[in-house]
Amino acid sequence: MHIRLFLPCLILGLASIALFADPVPVMIETSRTHQLDVTQSAPGLFSITTTGSDPFLQAAVEPAAGQSAENFILSFEYFCPDGIDEFQVFYGPPIGEANSVSGIKLGRAEVWQPAAIDLKNRSGGKWNAGFKQFRFDFGTKPNVRIQVRNLQLRPPNAEEMRLATQAEAEREKKKAASESAAQYIDRKSFRAEVTSVKVGKETISIGVNLLRDEFGALFLSEIEPYQEPWAMSAFNRLNEISKEKPSSEFTLPRFVDGRDRLFSRWCVIYRPFRATHDVNEPQRSSIASHAVYATEIEGIATQDFPVLKTKTKKGMGGVTYNDIASEMVDLGVEHVTVNIVLNSFLHLAPVKDGTEFVHQGVTYYISKAAIAGYDRTIKFYSENKMIVSAIILIGFPGDPAERAAFNHPEARSPGIFAMPNLTTEAGVRTYQAALAYLAERYSKVENGLITHWILHNEVDYAWSWTNMGEQPMNIFMDHYVRSMRLAYYTARQFNPHAKVFISLTHNWTAPEGSDGKNYVTRDMLELLAKYTKLEGDFEWGVAYHPYPESLFHAAAWNDKKATFSFDTEMITPKNIEVLDAYLHQPRFLYHGTQLRSVMLSEQGFHTMDYSEAAQKLQAAALVYTWHKIRPLKSIECFQNHRWIDAAGEGGLLLGLRTLGSPGKPFGDKKLALSVFEALDTPHEAEASEFAKEIIGIRDFAEIPFRGEIR
Repeated sequence: MHIRLFLPCLILGLASIALFADPVPVMIETSRTHQLDVTQSAPGLFSITTTGSDPFLQAAVEPAAGQSAENFILSFEYFCPDGIDEFQVFYGPPIGEANSVSGIKLGRAEVWQPAAIDLKNRSGGKWNAGFKQFRFDFGTKPNVRIQVRNLQLRPPNAEEMRLATQAEAEREKKKAASESAAQYIDRKSFRAEVTSVKVGKETISIGVNLLRDEFGALFLSEIEPYQEPWAMSAFNRLNEISKEKPSSEFTLPRFVDGRDRLFSRWCVIYRPFRATHDVNEPQRSSIASHAVYATEIEGIATQDFPVLKTKTKKGMGGVTYNDIASEMVDLGVEHVTVNIVLNSFLHLAPVKDGTEFVHQGVTYYISKAAIAGYDRTIKFYSENKMIVSAIILIGFPGDPAERAAFNHPEARSPGIFAMPNLTTEAGVRTYQAALAYLAERYSKVENGLITHWILHNEVDYAWSWTNMGEQPMNIFMDHYVRSMRLAYYTARQFNPHAKVFISLTHNWTAPEGSDGKNYVTRDMLELLAKYTKLEGDFEWGVAYHPYPESLFHAAAWNDKKATFSFDTEMITPKNIEVLDAYLHQPRFLYHGTQLRSVMLSEQGFHTMDYSEAAQKLQAAALVYTWHKIRPLKSIECFQNHRWIDAAGEGGLLLGLRTLGSPGKPFGDKKLALSVFEALDTPHEAEASEFAKEIIGIRDFAEIPFRGEIR
């Protein structure tokens, strides 16, 4: 998998204009810089490294004759793992504070990401076509690396125009929805409660308690996976609840018209008696309890498996099957992640190499070629006794019908992947079908086994990795928890030990989530715990990505934003104990007693180059992290990212092998590979000894944190 990309497009308030101007290139003048180094590595592609506290460079519009009054969007793509908090644009002549726009944040972008700055509106209308010079200020920190390409002035595109017109109305609508969702989640007093939802092979039994008697009728109601209980205006009334019996249990058929109600929520609704005898007066129902998912599902599994045990936490992320896959066995790896893109194998219409798959009465088509690739990978690693975790991803299909079925209707392609469409019955069916095909297929030894299900990728940076458009966090989380539940109940039908995991970055309290595109990581975990308490517990875990503070600096022990406090900005290898301690709190325990599983499912350490010193630093970072995680009970595994360096990660060299070359498609082994192989073996002490000097310790016992976590 790629690492991460983080920046939302920086558009602020567009006026109503015509779209008829051509883009105009903006050329960086590499000889006119201050406290930064800049090189042009390809046409239109610039690599910049800041060297002081006031780094800037100058640029000019070319050709000036092509400029137009409509060209007031300064756009570019950039790659910057550290991000820039204070990017400022000056325009002229003259160049000065009076002619500038500031307050621009370039968030961490670890894959190429677009940015667009509205010069006209951000300047209060001062921008005009006569300005042909620029100065770009890159914050106040030295040693920040950023790559920039496709720098230009252009008119706003159609999507930007639409958003500008609808932005305020959409914001108000979402604000109201967010408030309704918050009221539902935070509500302390209801007329009733659903106490249990027991699912068997053919029936569902729902237990209900009445908490107070009021003038009106109470009914049991089913809420399907595409419905939001806090937003519903009409409820189905299944069974009236007798006020003579404060505690009741209702047994209903599990399957209705081919639909499996395992995935539904169940609640009590209240209907007041008519205030008049007017039969035309509408009878409005309202929710009278929290909606609860299945709480007992022990009887639904079609088969049993032993609980898989491993001897080491050693793992590798994003693996595929290739000509040297046996090296994973030699390295002693016992945990792997496999990326599975649902729309790569499941289709709505016949495909050339397809086979039919019928799920809940609907026919889908499976690409044999795509599944064959997953088969080779999952079977090989399963046969070699490795626990396989599937990272469930959804791309952006080219076919409009498939895009509508797979993608949330507000998902946008600035994200690499999308949130599934759980807003319609058809969207839910499609998502369920893809999950069911995988869960059933990979519960058979002959195909390989999937034990853990990671949903989806780095959802705290949703705009980049699980795009659902701009959403308040509680709206996003309601949708995301539904996705987790659908995967959980689907997988548990075939494997009674299957778990689902929330995927999160190394951020913790860093305020990246104020714009509805990315969210504060700790807040998401708190909301997930709250949903779990109110709507029924299920066995979820955390798939965390504790990269160092800067992905370009492997020495995590020097991280400044990683402190030993629950209020730390980031959780990196330096303070990974914070995550373990946080999840030991009672509100996070499964059924109040069992510690949640934590996978460190994606993280790695960069080599600045392939020199001996750089390779030693990378290897020392592995040793340091291993001594950090070994004593932590919650951490199940560490999946290293990457096995082999990749050219498409913006200069990051995170692999245990170098970039491939002619005759060496898998590169050369780095020092870190042999050190990784030695971990948890009798050779570890000898292979790790060199790391003490680099880390700055005399004994590895100094590495684990034993103080108080505030």
